[in-house]
Amino acid sequence: MFTHQAIIFRVMELQARWVAKVLSGKAELPSQEEMASSVEKLYRELEMTGRSKHHTHRLQNGEVEYVSWLAAQSDTRLPRRWEEISFNTVVKQVLYCGENFRDAWDVDKWIHERDSSN
Repeated sequence: MFTHQAIIFRVMELQARWVAKVLSGKAELPSQEEMASSVEKLYRELEMTGRSKHHTHRLQNGEVEYVSWLAAQSDTRLPRRWEEISFNTVVKQVLYCGENFRDAWDVDKWIHERDSSN
């Protein structure tokens, strides 16, 4: 599923794992100061790029970093490099070709890109 140029299933699964760990006492939330600092940093970045604060829920370019953080917090294996390339390739293809992305998919190029990243 694509929403605002992000694949959300992986994000939702990792968020659920992390929340379960927090609720079970196996992990702790960041301190209030850390969370407030993180929000302020995001707001500054949004302001510098001319985007409104109502875009705080969009991952877009920060998804790989966020997923890696969630994976580390939930003791889940971090995504391998080719998975990141696969994700970015899919998003680029869908954004470029829209609903016709399956018809324009260059499988050989994708396989070469994946294999050369290992």
